[in-house]
Amino acid sequence: MDKNQLLARIHQILPGTVLEVRRFGREGPLSLWIEAQSLLRLSHILKNDFQLDLLEHLSVAEFEKVLVASYFLRSYQHQEQLILRISLIPASVDVWVEVDSVVSVWPMAASMEREMQEMFGIRFLGLPVGPRLLPEHHGFVLRKGSLPGALK
Repeated sequence: MDKNQLLARIHQILPGTVLEVRRFGREGPLSLWIEAQSLLRLSHILKNDFQLDLLEHLSVAEFEKVLVASYFLRSYQHQEQLILRISLIPASVDVWVEVDSVVSVWPMAASMEREMQEMFGIRFLGLPVGPRLLPEHHGFVLRKGSLPGALK
């Protein structure tokens, strides 16, 4: 995957979407930090135009009250990798944040999004209803300060 071709295509279709471009580690795959509202549209482009047909992993981490979601993508055909990152800023520790689900692009996202939904309070719009992974609770298990007695 040619980095310049990829960035030119994204800029052509979704100008202003890419906020940061860097390598993941010294020699790792390309990592793009993007505007969260462009996630679903860009996901379609990456799958259809660049054959990134596998969502290997979705992870979320909280840094200074900001939730950072990282989507680890791979192409079966080209053995290429790409990481997409978005930032979500909750109004408070006990309020949901919303982003589009990518399950329509990569069906394997369903269980990953469901887990992040319950653990971090990220509502994935368009994610089909499925079984709960955790018992009902008050607060989001992995969001700092969300549960009574949790770390602040």
